[in-house]
Amino acid sequence: MRKLIFVTFVIGVFALAPRTTRAQLTFAEHTIATDLSGGYQVVAADLNADGRTDLIALASRLSELIWFE
Repeated sequence: MRKLIFVTFVIGVFALAPRTTRAQLTFAEHTIATDLSGGYQVVAADLNADGRTDLIALASRLSELIWFE
């Protein structure tokens, strides 16, 4: 019986807790290529260790990847 009361209490606490802990995310669109046809993946990493994020783009109609420094 104690377990049932405890579980009910825990569920009630989470159900009634204020939902103000959700982060508000905002995104801005940045066009980096308009002629890339069949693109399916973009990877962001600092590939050349210059402290800035580089982008690698892959497309189904290209035999090579595209690197944006």
